[in-house]
Amino acid sequence: MALVSGIVWLGIAAAVAAWAILARTTGAIGERKGYHPRAFLVLGLLTGPVGLIAAILIGPAAHPVPVRGARAHGELLRLPRAKLLHEVLPRHDDVSGPIVEIDDIHLSFAGVKAIDGVTFSVRNSEIFAVIGPNGAGKTSIFNCISGVYHPQQGAIRFMGHDLIGMRPDRIADLGVARTFQNIELFPQMTVLDNLMLGRHQHVRYGTFSAMLRAGRASREEARNRAVVEGIIEFLEIQKFRKSYVAMLPYGIQKRIELGRALAMEPRLLLLDEPVAGMNLEETEDMARFITDIKRELQIGIVLVEHDMRMVMDLADHVLALDFGKPIALGLPAEIQSNPDVVRAYLGEEHAIADEGATA
Repeated sequence: MALVSGIVWLGIAAAVAAWAILARTTGAIGERKGYHPRAFLVLGLLTGPVGLIAAILIGPAAHPVPVRGARAHGELLRLPRAKLLHEVLPRHDDVSGPIVEIDDIHLSFAGVKAIDGVTFSVRNSEIFAVIGPNGAGKTSIFNCISGVYHPQQGAIRFMGHDLIGMRPDRIADLGVARTFQNIELFPQMTVLDNLMLGRHQHVRYGTFSAMLRAGRASREEARNRAVVEGIIEFLEIQKFRKSYVAMLPYGIQKRIELGRALAMEPRLLLLDEPVAGMNLEETEDMARFITDIKRELQIGIVLVEHDMRMVMDLADHVLALDFGKPIALGLPAEIQSNPDVVRAYLGEEHAIADEGATA
């Protein structure tokens, strides 16, 4: 704390000196009617939260962030891969019943039924997959859970809270995080900055503390940075941490979006087509990350995906939709052989052929 205070005062003194020098070049200080604009520029460059002095003296290189629960304050983030994620994020194995319950929800747009009587529940440490052809209503279910859409009928309960009518930011505060079909990152920001955005609801300091980057702001930044660094290690994107997102491959951007959702410390994770457009190696990596999240954090995961091999390998239960209606719900093996599911995906002729082969 003393070091930070000294740095702040050093910055103020340097800014005052710079202002005096600039003022002398254009006239005496006492004769001036206003402040020279270059002085404000120098003041901002020196004493801003990410100014030159902060970057040189209290930047990440000078202050490695300790891991929560580390044995000593100075212990760095150097943990075995298998233990990394649950060292930086909390486990959620304290609920025995369902954490989210979807009860007979209906959603219409100008008479078009997007969701028609969908019911299911998800427990901790469960991967629940929602499948169906394009336009079946899968993403609409995610939008209802996250508060973007409001169903006209039915109920959505999460950890005892009724989500229908609740604002999306309040739902996120309760512990619901999601990814998107189309990557929704900030392309002109670095990987580290995008992941830090996922910590916004965990920040507990005011504007004045942030301006000085001292006291609570300094401690909170270190704590949240430690979580983000752990997620970077978990997703194996260390070499991209300071790269701009726009310059990175598609598969890495998908990992970053998953990392931002994890940074929110979710109790329910909604993954909307996490491997869409990926090659085989990228798909296998993403499947491994999802499995590790389930195993280490014990959180509920709802997965929307068209890669049936991945769905059948990862999911504990599967719900199949067609034109907004549920057509099958059960174990992956049951869904895979269900004629209604085959019909929805491949058409009537394939379904009849499959039934004849089974007979």
